Amino acid sequence: MEISLTAGTFFAILRPQIYLDVVQGFDGFANVRGTDIVIPGRAGRTPLSRVADQRLIELSGYIHGGPDSDTLVARQQDYRANVVVFQGLFDPTDAAKAMIVNTPYLGLPSGSKTIYARTLNVIWGIVEGGGIFCRVSVMLEAVGNPPDWV
Repeated sequence: MEISLTAGTFFAILRPQIYLDVVQGFDGFANVRGTDIVIPGRAGRTPLSRVADQRLIELSGYIHGGPDSDTLVARQQDYRANVVVFQGLFDPTDAAKAMIVNTPYLGLPSGSKTIYARTLNVIWGIVEGGGIFCRVSVMLEAVGNPPDWV
């Protein structure tokens, strides 16, 4: 299964009531691995090579039960169904999944960018509105070779 992000909406993979934005990890560089050598009695350090090792990606948004015209019970049931879908997508025990950013999201002029990432952690906010709304934050890790959007 893939996670597809498109401008203004998000990730209406299976449910339009799950809204997430990339807030970290699209721009910038991957974290690198490698250290310099310290030689006793010698000034400074001897630099060694560095390699791209890991890119952390954070998604932030919310899950809600909708639409507003439904009864509270129907919205609560819809919220619960959305939570189950969300948990299936961001299960930390799963292998990496493709995350695809489509134009014009994040200013992409055309096409799309893809990265394979796995879930490290999900932070759940307080369930509000009588059981129909919750803020969520997802931390993902890309460790491809290299861990870049292509």
